[in-house]
Amino acid sequence: KEEYKVVNFNCLPWEAPVGGEDCEKCNDGIHICSEYRCKSLGQACEIVNAGTDKELCIWGNPKDVTSANIAPWKEVLTEGYAYTNIKPRPPSWGTSITPKGAVSGCIAAFSPIEFGIQTNKPAQCKLSLKMTETFDEMEFYFGETNLYDYNHSQKMNIPNPRAIDEIATANNETTGGLEIQNDNNYNLYVRCSSKNGYYNKDPYVIKFCVDEGPDLTPPAIEETSIESGQPVASGVDNVTISVYTNEPTNCRWARDTDQSFEQMPNEMKCYNSLTDLRPNMLYECETTLSGIKDSQENNFYFKCEDQPWKDKADRNKMATGYKFTLLGTKPLNIDKTSIKPVAGTTVSGATSTVTIDLELQTQNGFNKGEAECYYSTDNDNFISFFETNSYKHKQSQDLTSGFYNYYIKCIDLGGNQDSAVTNFTVFVDTFPPQVVRVMYDTNRLKIITDENAECRYSTDTNVKCNFDIDAGNGNPMPHEPSDDKKVHLASWTPEQTYYVKCKDESGKQPDPTQCTIILSPTAPAGTSDNEE
Repeated sequence: KEEYKVVNFNCLPWEAPVGGEDCEKCNDGIHICSEYRCKSLGQACEIVNAGTDKELCIWGNPKDVTSANIAPWKEVLTEGYAYTNIKPRPPSWGTSITPKGAVSGCIAAFSPIEFGIQTNKPAQCKLSLKMTETFDEMEFYFGETNLYDYNHSQKMNIPNPRAIDEIATANNETTGGLEIQNDNNYNLYVRCSSKNGYYNKDPYVIKFCVDEGPDLTPPAIEETSIESGQPVASGVDNVTISVYTNEPTNCRWARDTDQSFEQMPNEMKCYNSLTDLRPNMLYECETTLSGIKDSQENNFYFKCEDQPWKDKADRNKMATGYKFTLLGTKPLNIDKTSIKPVAGTTVSGATSTVTIDLELQTQNGFNKGEAECYYSTDNDNFISFFETNSYKHKQSQDLTSGFYNYYIKCIDLGGNQDSAVTNFTVFVDTFPPQVVRVMYDTNRLKIITDENAECRYSTDTNVKCNFDIDAGNGNPMPHEPSDDKKVHLASWTPEQTYYVKCKDESGKQPDPTQCTIILSPTAPAGTSDNEE
């Protein structure tokens, strides 16, 4: 004799103890009382006077000694169903769930349904098929989560005794304790605990029944492991996929056109045992889709028949195939000419750290180059660009003086990838511009600086260089259109003193009363471009 037992292991977030009796331990003065440390001492612990030198961890609401109010969550209820209130009665109150228009008032077997409750304050909720004395004794967390929240939803997919017996017989199994009791009537007992640990002693009851009649409806594909319309990497010929049905089935698939179930050439591996119900409350069939073509839509059709243990004539088949599409793509490319800073260049700045914009563009792939890009300085640990998930990507970095290598990789939604490398030098310029040449040029004074700069001058011996170049004071020394910003011109006036002040593109300039250079031209010797 064989028996099957389903053992579920749930990994849930760690939760701080209920209440707040230990909150004050955070204020011991020995360790910094961070918000994280405070809230780890109790569910009801909170920080007051945040951002000041009087921060304290306190029990936020120690006088809250009532349990949460519970009400049906109407918005989450599966379409086609309704809640009906149950009048308060000792020892319980609650609601019932019924399908609209159903003669029996019961949920059809293998019908996935989602329902929920709402609480008037954050609460942790549990449910159980059995009446228990305490909250801790209850079997399951509502919605399989132990978080404190206002909204709580639960999905279920329940067979009836007829289906359980047929599945067990077909698979040579015993029902293993899965029999449905109480004539297909269910009572789900619900309790919700507040952060202070107070819960409703009398459980809230959610009632429904499951129709015991024969299965006369075809199966439904409720989910797929890959969302329809997703891209596939260029060059990928086949993709493994699972479809999830509301009941045990046999499934097949065909490429390009919908066909009858019998004509579909590709069979799928389906899991139809009593123990094969997946965490999403559905049954799985898996296969590998092949013949995927690049740069075009690839359409596939799935069809399933239920009750595979019955004669073919007694099975219910899907009349219309479930259409599923995969998008073939082109290879993804990083436009190497778009990468900035350009490899081998020097980026200058005037402060101890220089802001560098790492930029690039991607092409082709999925959706005209839309991708997510990452960068690394060691080709090992990659970080996502701050501006990405587009065809343009940008990341700002504050770098000190030195040589840098950046490794870049990009990947699109279909899995296409490309990589690139750029390197550059960061130069921190801590000096104002210097004049390296002074010349006479056809009745003009020409000076050349060692870097791009803006220069202005004064001829007032009282002012000298004590003028504000940032405010536009002083006489400008313009550039000719054919010259770069290192060449600066002024009219030539012999025997006149020029007090010249220059600032570079980073704003570096001499001290307020200091000059870049002081010039006193003499009469030229009569030839152009004479250096003075």
